[in-house]
Parts: sequence; structure tokens; C-alpha cells
Amino acid sequence: MELIMMKKISVIAAAVAASLAAGSAFAVDFNGYFRAGTGISGNGEADVSFMKNGIGRLGNENDNYYEFGFSEELKTGDQTWKVDSMIAQGNDGANGWEDGDFNVAQFNVQAKGLIASDPGA
Repeated sequence: MELIMMKKISVIAAAVAASLAAGSAFAVDFNGYFRAGTGISGNGEADVSFMKNGIGRLGNENDNYYEFGFSEELKTGDQTWKVDSMIAQGNDGANGWEDGDFNVAQFNVQAKGLIASDPGA
């Protein structure tokens, strides 16, 4: 019984190790930014913002915004291709249950090694 259990654990450990090693070969770079806030009025009225784009603005904003960036570099022979993308979403904070649409904030493709005489191009 103990030998069978050890064999099962060894197979599971090998599967986990293989999946972790495989994932590192296709690792995607990730970055992000998130901001959420609430604006409060002193007289019990609706949420408000005060000098939203001014200095010290964080803390009295009633909107939400976030973005997620993904980047992947692929090499094929002497050529390198890099794909950068970023999706973003935000709302104006008029109430706590707003719908927001995802937007493609950035998307670009970069290539190097396309011209044999200039590998950096």
C-alpha cells in the first residue's frame, strides 16, 4: 500500500513539475494599473469629485479605472516578434453598479531581423 501511494505521489509530482516547466517556456509578461475611489459630499448629496486632475487628487475621486497589459516575445530563427497589448475599462462613478466596456487601449507588433543586412531592423 505504501509503495503504491509513493508511486502516485511521484507521478503527481512529475506532472506538476512538467506543467511548471512547460509554462515557463511560454511566459507572458503582465502589468497593470487599478484605481477606484469614492467622492463624498458634505451635505449628503450624490458622489462628487473635487479637483480630479489636480495635485493630490487620489482619495476624492468617484470613478474607477483599470488596465491590464500583456506582452509576449517569439523568436523564429534570426527573427524576433513581440506583441504588446493593453485592455482598459473605467466608469464615471455615478453609482455603484455601472456597466463598463472593455477597450483595447494599446496594441502593437514589433519585429527585428526581417532585413538580413540589418539585424536590428
